[in-house]
Order: sequence, then structure tokens, then C-alpha cells
Amino acid sequence: MRLSQKDFAPLIPVSDRMIRHWETGGENVVPRPAKQAALDTLLARAGTDTQERFALLITQRAAEQGTRKPNSSMYLSNITAQDEPVRCM
Repeated sequence: MRLSQKDFAPLIPVSDRMIRHWETGGENVVPRPAKQAALDTLLARAGTDTQERFALLITQRAAEQGTRKPNSSMYLSNITAQDEPVRCM
């Protein structure tokens, strides 16, 4: 399944406006624990291609940022962008 921001948001559940906020806030945004747990669950249920893409993005960002630990909201723009929707199961 390929999802836009609008289609992805209810799965967490948050508004598509919140998804945009997370994307533009980058690493300064830390989702609330319940929302982070929902993001983690969606990633765990995602297909192998999506999980590998996410792992690659985290690895690349960690290398760019040194030793700082990235959080998943930093990558929402890469996995929910409307021009390149995420594929989830």
C-alpha cells in the first residue's frame, strides 16, 4: 500500500497537519510516547522494502550527525512524502 501524508496520519493517529509539523521540525521534534509507539509499530509492520529504506536513512543521518541518536520523526518526510509515498502492509 502506498500512502500520502493524509492517508498515513490516521494510522498513528494524528492529523496530516501534525505530520507536516514533524517533517518541518526535523530532529527538534520528539513525538509523544504514544505517538512514537504507534510509529514504531507501523514500521515493524511495514514491508521489508520500507524497513530497509528507513534503516538506510537512519544510518546515513547518523553518519552525517556524528554520534547523536536520531529519532524516527526526523525521517517522516522521507517515508511519507506525497511524491514518494511509503509502502506499508
